[in-house]
Amino acid sequence: MKKFILPAILLLGVAFSSFAQDQDKEKEEINKHVLKSQELLEKGKYRESASEMQEAINLINDIIGAQILESLPETINDLESSTAEDQTTSLGSLMGAGITVTRNYHNEKGEVIMVTITPNSPQLNMVETFLANPDDYKDASHIGEAIKVGKRDAMLKFDDSNEVTFGFLQMPLGNTLITMRGDRIESPESMVKFAASFDYKALGKALGVVVAEE
Repeated sequence: MKKFILPAILLLGVAFSSFAQDQDKEKEEINKHVLKSQELLEKGKYRESASEMQEAINLINDIIGAQILESLPETINDLESSTAEDQTTSLGSLMGAGITVTRNYHNEKGEVIMVTITPNSPQLNMVETFLANPDDYKDASHIGEAIKVGKRDAMLKFDDSNEVTFGFLQMPLGNTLITMRGDRIESPESMVKFAASFDYKALGKALGVVVAEE
């Protein structure tokens, strides 16, 4: 068991050393947990060592989540973000693989769009399978339709059958799934226009993903 834990600790040491200088406090806290984990490991206290290492992973993921949020625009068209409501949820995996980042946008008309960014999402394969063969799902209208956001493939479902319209757009970006859920959205075109307004090159950089130019 020890031979598996030690490389992870060493990897954490490399990971936190690459962050910007303005995050020295966070790096110091991460370093404290990494060193404590290694100390406990040497004493054979594996459960306690794993707990300390988990704390370090969570802190690293918080930093990665903040970098992702910084790459997102605060305003898109007439929709403004509620940055105070920004969330990064860490699921415990290393280097951003186990996080979900969320930002909400809204306007005075009552339109609300929640953007969720999930690296290595378990739903990613399903979306990519649909986009690779959308004709295979033409009888499953509840799933949605294949569309383009710029040159990028995406899946869109739009429901205006009720008083409150609902839009749901999912788009792969490398190993990451971007999900946009909209309430009271004016039209499907509004959802697509919103999605097309992101700087995906900047987002890809924050995610560590090489993004093709539009």
